[in-house]
Amino acid sequence: MDTIIRGRLFVKSWNYLIAGTALALVCSWSIQAQTANNPALGTWKLNLAKSKFDPGPAPKSQKRIYEATAEGTKVTIRTVTAAGAVVVSGSTTKPDGKSYPYFGNSNWDAIIPTTVSELESRSELLRSGKVIGLFSRVLSTDHKTMTVHHTFTTRPGVMESDTEIYQRQ
Repeated sequence: MDTIIRGRLFVKSWNYLIAGTALALVCSWSIQAQTANNPALGTWKLNLAKSKFDPGPAPKSQKRIYEATAEGTKVTIRTVTAAGAVVVSGSTTKPDGKSYPYFGNSNWDAIIPTTVSELESRSELLRSGKVIGLFSRVLSTDHKTMTVHHTFTTRPGVMESDTEIYQRQ
């Protein structure tokens, strides 16, 4: 009798191990599928010569890193400003029309992303719950160039319009 109970416990433990392993694989495949479906994922470097900043000044450099996570797409932006300060900003979002917090930017504190197509996304930029600007991101068909356009009102009330060109690294 004792052997039968231990045998059943072994089978149950084995079933839990198989179920746990399957769940881990499904989560892993889900992130990989998200990666395969999002051509923006990866590291992008700003091409200053092709970009325009109105009214400016342009940063000294900028790098964007897009990553697939269980919570959505995480973007981390590392900027060296014209004055030489390093600023890190970004967010983790899903293209579901909901508002997501945005850290490290003095002009907006939240973003509402939407997907237009595989190569294009648009977002509303919010400050204290109010839309203060728009953001668009378009990838080239070869996935090597990304064009980002921001139009927004800064905290002092100045309209800014930037077109940034990035190259995949």
